Formats: sequence, C-alpha cells, structure tokens
Amino acid sequence: MNFEIVLLDAIEDYDRPYIYESQEDLIKGQLVFVPFGHGDKPREGLVLGPAEAFSGAKKVISASQIFINQDQVDAAIYLSDYYGLSLAAYLRLFLPRTLRVEPRKELVARKDLSVQDYDDYISLLDKPEELINKGLAFYDYSYHSRVKLPTRELIKPLFSREVLEDYLLDLPQNYARQIELLERLIYVYPSMLERSDESLAAIKSLEDGGLIERVYLPRRLASNYRQARPEEKALPELDEQKKSIYNDFLSDQSFMGLLIRENTQALDLYIHLAKKALEEERRLILVYPDASMVPGLVETFKKHFGDRVGVYHGRMSAREMKSELLYYMEGRFPIMITSRLGLFLPLKKGDYLVVEEAQDQGHQSQNPYYDGLELAAYYGRHMNIRVLFASSVPGLDLYMREDLVHFRLKEKLEVKTELVDMRRELAQANKSPLSERLVEELRLLLKSGGLALLLMNKRHYASYVFCRSCGYVFSCPQCGSSLYYNQKSSSFFCPSCNYSSKAPSQCPQCSSRAFRYYGGGIEMIYDELKKIFPQARIISVDAKTMSSKDGYINLHSQLRNKEVDIVLGTSLIARGLDYDIDFLAVVNADFYLHIPIYKAAERGYQMIRRFLERGRPGAKCLIQTYEPKNYVLESVLEDDSIGFLEKEMRLREARALPPFIDYLLIRVFGEGAKLDEDASRIAKAISHHDLEISDVFGQWLFSERRILVKGYGFEEIKKDLIGLRGQGLRFVFEVDSQNYI
Repeated sequence: MNFEIVLLDAIEDYDRPYIYESQEDLIKGQLVFVPFGHGDKPREGLVLGPAEAFSGAKKVISASQIFINQDQVDAAIYLSDYYGLSLAAYLRLFLPRTLRVEPRKELVARKDLSVQDYDDYISLLDKPEELINKGLAFYDYSYHSRVKLPTRELIKPLFSREVLEDYLLDLPQNYARQIELLERLIYVYPSMLERSDESLAAIKSLEDGGLIERVYLPRRLASNYRQARPEEKALPELDEQKKSIYNDFLSDQSFMGLLIRENTQALDLYIHLAKKALEEERRLILVYPDASMVPGLVETFKKHFGDRVGVYHGRMSAREMKSELLYYMEGRFPIMITSRLGLFLPLKKGDYLVVEEAQDQGHQSQNPYYDGLELAAYYGRHMNIRVLFASSVPGLDLYMREDLVHFRLKEKLEVKTELVDMRRELAQANKSPLSERLVEELRLLLKSGGLALLLMNKRHYASYVFCRSCGYVFSCPQCGSSLYYNQKSSSFFCPSCNYSSKAPSQCPQCSSRAFRYYGGGIEMIYDELKKIFPQARIISVDAKTMSSKDGYINLHSQLRNKEVDIVLGTSLIARGLDYDIDFLAVVNADFYLHIPIYKAAERGYQMIRRFLERGRPGAKCLIQTYEPKNYVLESVLEDDSIGFLEKEMRLREARALPPFIDYLLIRVFGEGAKLDEDASRIAKAISHHDLEISDVFGQWLFSERRILVKGYGFEEIKKDLIGLRGQGLRFVFEVDSQNYI
C-alpha cells in the first residue's frame, strides 16, 4: 500500500507530500518514520492518506501510535491553502514537539546468538562494522520522547493473591522488609504498589525470585496553576440578558455567534456553558489572546469545577504543557483555559469554543502566519463546533461577517471619565507627560490606600507627529492614516498607501515649530513617578518585565494581596486585571489613535474602552490628550461602541479600506541590492493581475521589503506567488495581514 506523507521538519525546498510504501495500513494523521535523502536518514512524517502506486517509493521504517485526528489534518490543509504557507508548519502546531518522538540509531545484538557468538560479540563491541559484517548485530532505531516527564516507580505482582500469601507464610521472620513489602502488595492487590520507602534490597530479592517486577510510568506534573486547592461552588445566577443569550446561542443552528459585551464581562455565562458541556459529555475550550489573562480565570473556574479544569499556553514549560495535553486527551480536563494554542487541541463535533477578546492581535501568529479567528470560524463551518466570539468592541471585519449571529450584552460604563487637554498643560509651562490633574489624583489615591492603573505605550520611535501648539496631527493626504516619521531622513511616510514627503519645518495650521515626535516609553514615566512619589509601591508591566514563566502569576498574586499602589504598564494591563481598581489614567491617548495603520481609530477605541472596563463602579479615569475633539475620544465619552463601529464603517467604505476591500501583503527578505531586485521581480511577476499593486515599500526595514496588493479575491495571485518559490526568492505572503506597518 502507498501513502502520501509530509515530512514534519520540511522546509521550503521539500515542503510537499512524498509517496511511501507500507506493509501495514496507515491512518490519516498518524506519525510515522520514513527514510529521506541519500543517506535514508529517518525523518518524522505525517500521513495524509492513500496514494497511487509509485515504482520508486521507499518503505516506511516504522509507524508510531501517535496521531492527530483527521479533522486536524484537514484544518492544517485549509490553513496552508488559505495563507499559501507551509503545510508542515501548520501540522507541527497540531502535533506539537512535546508529544513527538525522535529516532536514535542503535547497535542491536542478534537474538539467537550461541555462547561462542556471544563471546565474539563482547570482544568486538568497539568494532561495530565487524559485528555487522559477521552477522552478529545490526543497526536499528529506537524512539524516544522529545520531552520527558518524570517517572513513577511501581511494583507489579506477577502472581495471584493466593500465591503471594503462600510465599509470605513461608518467609522466615527475620525477612522483615520482604514481609512488609508483600503485605502491602497483598493489601492493594490487584493494583500496583507505588514505591515510597521500600527497601531496594527487599524489592530486588522478590524481583529475582520472579514474584514481582518494577514498572516505570510517566508522572504528570502539578503546574503552578494546580497548586490552588480545588473546590466546587454553586454556579452564579444569570441575569435576564445572559439567560437569553445562553438559550439563543445553544438553540441556534448556525453554530457561530458574536457576543458584543459592552462594558461588562461574561464569565458567569461561560461558567454555565462549561456546566452544560459537562452534562452533555462535551468540552469547553476558552481561548484568550495572551497568557496574562489566564491566572485569574483558572482560579475562578477551579472554584466551580475543581480539577476538571486544564491550562495550556506557551509560557508553560515544555513538561507542563505535555502533562496538561495528555490529561486533556485522556478526558481528564473537559474544560480548558488556553491561549491561541488551544485552537490546535483535538476537538470533536458539538464541543464549545469561546474566543474571548476577539479583537485582540494576540489571536494572530506570525510564524507561521495565521489568524486564530479564521481557524475558529473554520471549525464552526466544517466541524459543527459551537463557536462564540466575544469582544467588548469587535473589529469591523468580525462585526460585518454575515455568518455570525449577533448577541449584545450591554451595561452602562460606571467609571467617571474625564479628558485632560494637554495643550493647556503646555501653555502653563508643564512639559511633563504627567498633567497636574493626574499627579493630584494619584496623591489622593495614595492617601486613601487605593489601586491605580496607568496605561502608557512603550514605543521608542515617532509613530505620529503633532503640533504641540494647536494639536494638528500630520496625516496622509491620500488615505487619512497617520504619518510615520523617519528620523534618519527627516521625512514622513504612509505605510498604508506609500505616500511620502519631506517633513515640514512648521505647522501648516498655525505655523508653530513646536512639534512633538511622540514615542517615549514607560521607563521615563516610571522614573518621574518615583521622583514625585518615592514611597509609593510602583510596578512596571510590559513584555520584558513579564517575560519570566511565572511573571503573570506573580503579578496577580501581588494585586490579590494588595502589595501594589500603582501599576504602570503597556497594553498588557488593559486586559485580565479584574481587581478593585480605584483610579485609571491613559497617559497618552493620542498614541493609540494615530498608529500608522488604517485600523488606528478602531484599535485606539478598543484599547481605551478595554482599559476603562478595568475600573470598579465609581472609579475615576483621566484620559490625557492633545486632541480632545477627536471622534474616537468623543465616542469613548458617549459610551456607545455600536455607534462607533457604525461610524467607522462609513469612513472605511468612503476610503475604500478593509473590510470593503481585501489586502494581501508580500514580505520579501534579503540584503542590499539583491533584496531590491527580488522585490521588483515579484512585483513584476504579479503585475498582470487586475488588482491594485503598490510600489515596493518599507525601505526603513533594512532586510525586508513589502508589497501591498489591494482587490477582491486572491486565488490566482496566490498560485502565481507559490509558483515563484524555489527560484532563489525569499518571501512570504499574508492574506488579511495585520502587518501594514
């Protein structure tokens, strides 16, 4: 029988299915080992299915008992076709390294050696080739786990209880250790006895007598998340809004819905979905965009469902991840709280999949490129997985999908929000990024013993430029996006449409030369806060400070134990910190409104709204800005997310921007003149398509050039691009790319 097999470690040059012959029937999704290359080195491969006979097919070396299910193989093929990227790369996500094995070449003695043969074998151990030539040994492969779990040593009885009891009666009284061990074995019979303080000598004596054998089994790890004592509490009551959404979602036949949860959380709704899943012997996978959101959620779910709750995300150690995966696959964890990696868990028809914070970029991956929302939608369409996307402010591309049923969960935002006009601060000679109003509110908060969150970007380059005198923002005259400032060339550049110009020396609106090239990071703000409030307990939260495996767990512990006064952080603090927060401040709202991409307004609104939702009812919130009349900030104050989305929709349509047009981004890699030549070659190769193809742009990226294609449907252009591979060109292309900067 012949089968199509993809090498799991395949790179571009041999990333395609190969035909192999097997004497045994193989299953789609099975991990096998196949010879590859001139040396026939064994490689891991995944079976795609039967193939036509091929005269030159090599034979499969061996087949493992490791599988992914057929639906997962189909999902990987879908991702590879949709994004035009490596099938092997997507298959590796469904079969992670933690579950895989690696072959080791070993010299093995022939089993039927005579006494003389055995003596010869011993004398030639340091000459393996002679052993093979004499037929005394041969090379074979053994397979070892890439990620090993610690083992448990168990003692297994090899005879019946009656035989053990008879043997016990015949033992002399001075064999105390053997007697004690046998008594314990008889007590737990027919189960195996887990070794604790048993005497090794006693074990070996019984082992030599043929009564027992030692068995070694992998021991599952207790991750930091499992240290909390499990308890089961009554489910929270659902209000009428959530009851209606719960019933409608479960009864709807479309299998996919969008929950727009304005100003409120839906954890109690998800807890009820988890209970329903358990009752129907299904599973609930709750997917969050980042590991920072997981610790508090695990604690909440464990209070209701105990140790039926699993955790799975990329910040765990490889051994922890393997342990959690095995428990999940055995059915021990029907409720899983995960990052986007959870989208690659094996699912089955009727499971519940909730994608929380669906607007967050954390659901997208760069290597390989994919959007987790697209994969979740695939499950809903093709596997009858019941999918719920949830967001307080969904992106327009999700909001406008026609295959989603909308559910709206609305509560009034109960924080007291106020804009601080930083132009007035400047006019009063305050050049600090902290307004006097903000400093005063922090002073009052520290006296009362409350908790404050301060949101600040961490960028260290000028992502937008504005006039400090009148608030004028330099934007693209062609598409309206904020202009990127290149310090080396003193020029403006628009990454959305390729517009560029020399930076002017004065403001076109008021002629002032008081420009602000904004991009300072939180380190500067932290130092200033420590100078003003030296006794305050201030912590900084960003990707670097949270990079350790337990960074987020420790952060939640500090907040829960009230060991912090002020949390200063990047966008990480806008999600997952559900504590009694008394004061919030957006240090520079303008940064989030003028990121140089067409989604700047959408993402700015989402960021600020998510941040405001962290405050307890009655909390104060200050938003510092040089542009208080910006329509995004006005929408924030009006507390109307749907109104904002509808307005943004009209603006995008008028400017012919996504989702009213499709984008495809081609990223070309290389160095020097060859990079320019390759990018121009690719642009020329696709120029015959009836699509808008921008000139090559991205000159500020020294080893990368980018080509932006605008139009409707990219099937033909994707085929052309795939055809260019293997011609000395290094590039990837991204459908629905988020990488426009």
